[in-house]
Amino acid sequence: MFEAIRLIPALQAIFRSGIEFTEESFAELNAAQQEAYERKVAVPDEPIFRVLPYEPTVIERQGNEKVTLELTIATQSERQLLLDAVQFIHCATNEMPEESTSFEQRLANLRQRLPPIVIGEPDIDRFEGG
Repeated sequence: MFEAIRLIPALQAIFRSGIEFTEESFAELNAAQQEAYERKVAVPDEPIFRVLPYEPTVIERQGNEKVTLELTIATQSERQLLLDAVQFIHCATNEMPEESTSFEQRLANLRQRLPPIVIGEPDIDRFEGG
């Protein structure tokens, strides 16, 4: 139970995106990206990674050639939380056959069993008098 509490932000991100994060879902920033991050945000106190499943967002166009992209970034600890949350999802649904169950099916199974706060959905019954 305590594991689920620690993982709530990561579980919410996974339930929103439906992404099964793996080690390959993250890449270290190149030198230019690292420099831009440090200029825009701060010098990080832990390694930071691009989250590859998320497409970069165009935030600024300059002339016909230069485009500024906003990357989705995760710190080392956020990355580890996402990976731990995926492992938690697999463990919590271990009664489902590993080889024939999609990650989407695992999320659907857990969506019915976890409290709405854990999956990032409002508690509808509370608002409907239930």
